[in-house]
Formats: sequence, C-alpha cells, structure tokens
Amino acid sequence: MDSQQNIQKRQKTNALNLLILCAISLILVMQLHLQFVQKINWDEFYFLSLVYDYQRGDLSKPLQTAHVHFFGWLKYISPNEVTQIIAARVVMWGLQLGTLYFIFKTACRFISTRSALFAVLSYLGFGFIFIHGTSFRADPIATFLVTGLIYIFVATPLNYKNLAALSAALALALLVTIKVIFFAPLFAALALWRLSTAANKKALFLRLSMCAGVSIMLFALGYLVQLNIMPSADVVGSKDMLGNAGRTTLLESGWFPRSLIIQQHFIFGLISTLMLFLGFLFILLDIRKEPSGSKRLVAILAMGLPLLSLIFYRNAFPYFFAFVFPTVILWAGYAAERLKKMPILLGLLALMIVINIGVQYKFRLNETHHSQYVTLKELHRIFPETVNYIDKSSMMSSYAKSGFFMSSWGLKNYRAKNDPVLTKAMKAKVIPVLIDNSPEISRALHSSKASSLLLARDQLSLRENFIPHWGQIWIAGKALSVSPQDSIFENLVPGKYTLQSNYPVLIDGISYASGDVVFLARGQHRAASGQLQDIKLRWGNTLQAPDMAAPTQPIFTNF
Repeated sequence: MDSQQNIQKRQKTNALNLLILCAISLILVMQLHLQFVQKINWDEFYFLSLVYDYQRGDLSKPLQTAHVHFFGWLKYISPNEVTQIIAARVVMWGLQLGTLYFIFKTACRFISTRSALFAVLSYLGFGFIFIHGTSFRADPIATFLVTGLIYIFVATPLNYKNLAALSAALALALLVTIKVIFFAPLFAALALWRLSTAANKKALFLRLSMCAGVSIMLFALGYLVQLNIMPSADVVGSKDMLGNAGRTTLLESGWFPRSLIIQQHFIFGLISTLMLFLGFLFILLDIRKEPSGSKRLVAILAMGLPLLSLIFYRNAFPYFFAFVFPTVILWAGYAAERLKKMPILLGLLALMIVINIGVQYKFRLNETHHSQYVTLKELHRIFPETVNYIDKSSMMSSYAKSGFFMSSWGLKNYRAKNDPVLTKAMKAKVIPVLIDNSPEISRALHSSKASSLLLARDQLSLRENFIPHWGQIWIAGKALSVSPQDSIFENLVPGKYTLQSNYPVLIDGISYASGDVVFLARGQHRAASGQLQDIKLRWGNTLQAPDMAAPTQPIFTNF
C-alpha cells in the first residue's frame, strides 16, 4: 500500500515538474520570437554605436565598454542596424539561458528541484524581465556573469580552480558595468555564510581574500588594456565619468527615484510578486522556528540584498530588473518549497504566470521596429558612404554621430554646461542629415510645439539648416521666402544643394532655375527673385524621397 502511494506521489511530482518545464519553455519561445519583431530601444542603438566607435578608434571610454571586443562581427550581419541588434539580442537570449541555469543550480543548493524550477519560472514571470531581459545592453551580459559567480560561490567547492573562475567572472562583469557593485553586500553575506559553515575557516578566509585580490588585479589589468588600446581615453576621463555617474544616479535623486516603474514591475508580474512576498514571510517565520537551520535561511534571505539599490538608484528603468532580480527570486522558490504539499495550487500558479506573460506578449507584438527599420534603410540608401549626423542616440550606429546622447542624464549634463555643442559640431563638420527621433529635437524643429530643452542657439541652428525629407529624416536645406530685395541667410552645412522654385532665383548674384545645383559654402549668402516666392534648397544633387509612404509610428516610444 505504501509503495503504491509512493508511486502515485512520484507521478504527481513528475507531472508538476513537467508542467513547470513546459511553462518555462513556452515563455522562452515567446520571448525568442519577440526579439525578431519588437522595437529597438534608444540605448540599444547607443550600445551598438560603441562597437563602431571602437573600430573607428573614436571610443574614449575604457570603463563599461568591454562588450565592444565581442560584437565586432555584427557589421557582417546586415547594413541595417536593426537587423544587427536583432542578431545581438539572440546572443543575449542565449546568455539568459545560462542565467536561468545558474539560478536553478544555485536554488538547488537550498531547495528541491521542483521549487528551483518554480524560481526560474517566477523570474521569467515578471513582464519587464520577459520583455527587456534579452535586450542589447550591458545588463544581460553582467547578469549572466554575476549569476555564474554566485553559483560558484554558493554551490561548488571553493577550491583554487573555482575561485579562479569566480575572480575572472567578477572582473569581467565590472568591466562590462560598474553596477555589479550593487551585489557587493550579497557577496559579503555569502562569504560570511561560507566561512561560518567551513571546517577550516582560516584556510577558506585566505582563499577568499586571495580571490578578492585577484579580481581587483584582473579588473585593473583589463582597464589598463582598454586604456592603452583606445587612443583618446585617459584616467581623468574615467574619474570624471564615475564621479558624474555617482552624483547623478545615486546622490541627487532622493529615495525611490523610480517608484512608479518599481510598482509597474511588481504589477506586471503579479504571481511572481505574490510568491516573492510569501517566500519572504516563510523565511522569517522559519528562522524563528528553526534556529538550527538559521544559517541556511539567512543565506536565502541575503539573496534579496541587491534590491536595496532600488531605494536610491536613479536608472532603475524596466531593463534594470532583469539584472537585479535573479538572486532574490530564490524567495519565490522557497515559497514553492513550503507549498509543496499543494501541487494543484502550484500548477495553477504556473499556468497563471504563463497566461499573464502571454497577454503581455500579445500586446508587445504591436510595438514593432518597422519605422526604425525602414528609416534606416532609407538613410543607408541616401548615404551609402559614412556621413556625420545628429540624432538622439546614435541610431545610425555604423556612422559617426555628432552631438551628445540625448538621454535624460545626457540632457541634464548638457544643460548644466550651457554649451551649444550641436552648433559647434555643425561649424566643425559637414552634417547633412538629422533624425527626428527625440522629443527635444522635434520641439526644436517645430517651434509651435512645447519648449525644447536644447539651448536656444542649437534650436535655431537645427531649425534654419534642415528641412523635412521623408518621415523622421531631415536633410540639410533651406526653406526661404525670397523677393526682389536680397534676403540674407546663414548656412552651416557646406555642400551641393538642389534648388526647388517656381521662378529663377539669384543666389549670391548668380541666376539659377529650379532643379539647378548650387554649391553653398559655410557662412552667409544672399538670395533674391523677381517674383515673391517660397523656395527650397535641398542638400545633394537632385536628392529624391522614396515612393513608398513614410512610417507614421514614432521611431522611439516608452520602454
């Protein structure tokens, strides 16, 4: 009789394990498909542009740019940056598989296989993680490395071989992003836990100290290598960057600077949130009830320490949660462990997670990259060779962007310096194209809109030196009203221009008919006409817009 009951119990356990595995697999398939269709975020283009900056010898940031050495192959995928980022996202999806494996193996150190699987499912059950966990940013790379080193720390013998791997992973993670520092309290807590359970505490302490020292040495070596292979990089620039980042992201934003996004994260992963909360309560209750097992429970509780960064970190945007949640998710696994006598409930919760993610997947399918892809396709058609351009975030990543990265942080620094860098760039380089992919650029170009955060001088330079071409693409040009009396205008983009007019026009004393090409140097020019008329001077030799309709969807929307 007992044997029959045990067989039935194992069958139920295997069935639930299979259900959870199927739920994980279905979410991963939906997520993989999403990489090929969903829109590209502005900082993904920026992340790609760093790869091209490094290849051109223009990269001056030795910190947080280690990825540039691993993605140089993207340029061979396609000339369109959207397709390149899709290929990179598939790589990130593969890294996330590694992250999920490390979450599972780490959880198995504390809880059963089934509960560890539920922890993995709960991680994927957060909408922000499902959507942004595989984006082309530093976060998925660092998450893979951090979860790997935590697995080594928690679930393997801390021999010299494993500690060497841990040191290398930590150094590389720091070179990818300094945000790894948010895991420092957890590293310290896990070190204390391993020491408290070690048979030879002194030997382990020496090994861990050596591991920390090797990590610092490897990080310093990697930084020095970066510094020496980047001609325009220097130590002062790194110090300034770290100081600016520290002030802006940690010290000037108050408590819970992204409270609304934090709330949305927990709401979009409601079942996973519930399991986290239950796990937290169960851990606290069991610490009181089981003093003999308190070290293990305290170690699980410490997995939530990276969440403290949400209290003060300004850049806790949706993509950040995939980075900061892979350890605390063990709380959800612990809740599943405590509910192991209720397999039907766990099965229902697993199904609810899949349904929740499925609904978000369906809505996300409407947020496509179509407008981005066709805009870049047209830009590369117009400019098959590299040119300088102005936009928000280096969208035409394979070409050299002029100006600055127009993130909220970038705009804040730009306003503080009060330096019209766009105008200066136009006076120093030939910049024939502008991409209207920033609210501030759009407001500058359309003065009837709300006030732009760009400086007045830069707004005027953009408005007077670019005209609409197709969709969000603006080409260097002039839209002028001319009469028999000379009109004086300033040109900041030297080059050939095609005249569009109803009647002949005198430009700098020479008569031109519509369709003629005139060379305009940088500086002031005169234009007049025998009849009052509106004319356009468009950069290039009879540059034509494509016949297909321009996309109406904005290039960038919210996360």
